[in-house]
Amino acid sequence: MDERALRALSRDVVRGLGMLAGRCGEVELSPVEAHLLIELEAGPASNQQLADRLRVDKSNSSRPLRRLAERGLIAWLDAVSDGRSKLAALTEAGRDWLGKLHAAMDADMERVLAQLDEAERARLEDGLRLYRRALRQAERQQGFLIRPLAAADNGELAALIFVAFGALVLVPLLTGLNPAMALLGAGHRQLELLHHHSSLFWFCNLVGFGINRIRPGRGLQLSRSAAGRDVPGL
Repeated sequence: MDERALRALSRDVVRGLGMLAGRCGEVELSPVEAHLLIELEAGPASNQQLADRLRVDKSNSSRPLRRLAERGLIAWLDAVSDGRSKLAALTEAGRDWLGKLHAAMDADMERVLAQLDEAERARLEDGLRLYRRALRQAERQQGFLIRPLAAADNGELAALIFVAFGALVLVPLLTGLNPAMALLGAGHRQLELLHHHSSLFWFCNLVGFGINRIRPGRGLQLSRSAAGRDVPGL
């Protein structure tokens, strides 16, 4: 399968699901309105949160949300953490409409699945999960160029390994910081220290230096061992 074949197949699936229609089957909701109600089933959410989940611009979720509010299917609540922010929440009428939507969409999917035996259903699920994974990975890779490693990358790759290994091993060893917290950046000062000194740590050990201690704000404190020799630039 090449790009054009995937695009053609995706278009057929989108059209078959009625995503280009004005409403979802017999339920008087647009596809975007239906998706918004489904997302709100899990709990209140802001316009921005909903837009992120639907992968649309905030302006493209604002209008459907306004229509849902005008129909009394959602209500706007003050956010507990920030009174200036508003959260959309389902009303009782909205839950009733969501129930109708689920019933209609479940019936559609039941007719589709009836065309497949158990083995085909399993293949369909595997294929859709694979497609979803590829879509998510492609989205995360946007803005990056994926290419084979070259010799010129060795320096930066080594520095990255030093920092990653240091966050898992050196920072916890020298500071007592939890490795997971180190990776999440909770110990910002320690991580900044490691970022600047991890390669120096290893290099000094190789040439005979030892580490005495870490002092906040002063970095690594080094001492010469008997086996050490002069190191240019240190």
